[in-house]
Amino acid sequence: TYSTAEGYLKIVIGTTDYRIPYYSGTD
Repeated sequence: TYSTAEGYLKIVIGTTDYRIPYYSGTD
C-alpha cells in the first residue's frame, strides 16, 4: 500500500515503511 504526504511518497510493506521524496510540481 502507499499514501502521499507532504513532499514524499510513503510505501508500506509489512511492518516496514519507506519514504521516498517526490516532486509533482505542486510546491
